[in-house]
Amino acid sequence: MNYLDSKRILIEKLKQLDCNLLRDGNDVDFGLLDKNREEDVYKLLIAEGFICTSRDSSMMNFKKFICSKLMDVDIAINTKYLRTYFYDIEIKKEFEKMYFKDPKKHKLAMNTVRYFMLLRAREKKYKEFIYLNRVSIEKNNLYLDLLTKTPFKKSIDFDNFMAVMQVNPIALILYVKLKYIFHFIKLKLQHMLQRSKGKVIAIDGVDGAGKSTVIDILTKELNKPSYYMGERGFRYAKFYKKKKFFLLKPLSLIGQYTEKAYRAFRVKKLSNDYDIVFCDRYHSYSKTATSNSVIDMFNRLFFYFYPKPTKLIILWNEPDVILSRKEEVTKKYIEHFNENKEQLYKGAVFIKNDDIDETLNRILKEIYV
Repeated sequence: MNYLDSKRILIEKLKQLDCNLLRDGNDVDFGLLDKNREEDVYKLLIAEGFICTSRDSSMMNFKKFICSKLMDVDIAINTKYLRTYFYDIEIKKEFEKMYFKDPKKHKLAMNTVRYFMLLRAREKKYKEFIYLNRVSIEKNNLYLDLLTKTPFKKSIDFDNFMAVMQVNPIALILYVKLKYIFHFIKLKLQHMLQRSKGKVIAIDGVDGAGKSTVIDILTKELNKPSYYMGERGFRYAKFYKKKKFFLLKPLSLIGQYTEKAYRAFRVKKLSNDYDIVFCDRYHSYSKTATSNSVIDMFNRLFFYFYPKPTKLIILWNEPDVILSRKEEVTKKYIEHFNENKEQLYKGAVFIKNDDIDETLNRILKEIYV
């Protein structure tokens, strides 16, 4: 069954539980009119193989990969409450009818509804709306008045406000009251001091196990960054055994460890900006034992302090499957890896990458559950 057919069937099943479609784009957005049906909706989606990524008194979110495409389902619980604050498309339609009957009387209310609907729109539409309505946004200011008086202030952060105001920075001075300036300074300070560190998900395995394919899909569909953490760059193996190049080895080692430290810093920075960061391989789990006891001791010390990922996921498969994808490793190496992976990667999650959707959904479960 393809992605669109799966979506249509899901919509019909949820409709039978009085969970109605509010918006259908790349995401699927439902409104649950009767809060008493919340548990039924939850059990249905779990039975359908969805992973519940968040749940509170007003909203549930579920995710599932189908045909390597993410189906992202939002359930707004008890939309009668949400309609009070212009959160439902039906309210927008009612205000549109009122506006067309008497534009002068209902212009301010109509613009306010559009602002709130706008916050849920995609970024491209968001920017277009701001440019087309900049005079209205700067002039009526009802958007800001409601911002500090309704539950919406929990959903609208400093960055959203600045996205509106950056169209015309002078508007910040000309149209915004002093209390709003202090309000958003406070929000910015909270944003800086309370920013939670995101999860670092490292995905490793032998070449041909499907790491790059899986990470590409995850970063694209979840809109999260990825960073390569494998070995590369500063190793000059072909010169190591030649005595006249003996100085290259320490220089190469310095380069390698500098690179490792730099990448750890980059991943740490990304994890402060995003709630999830994917890493293709991970240094501290690269088993690079050497015949040099001094280097081995330094490795143990270096990786002891090296930041660990939140979750380490190892993709593996049978040698014949991997060799059909890539021939960069030998069958003997793959067999040895499969036999010893638990010892090499202690505490990791092992996923046999036979079916791409099953693998993606297993990773979703490891991230969110």
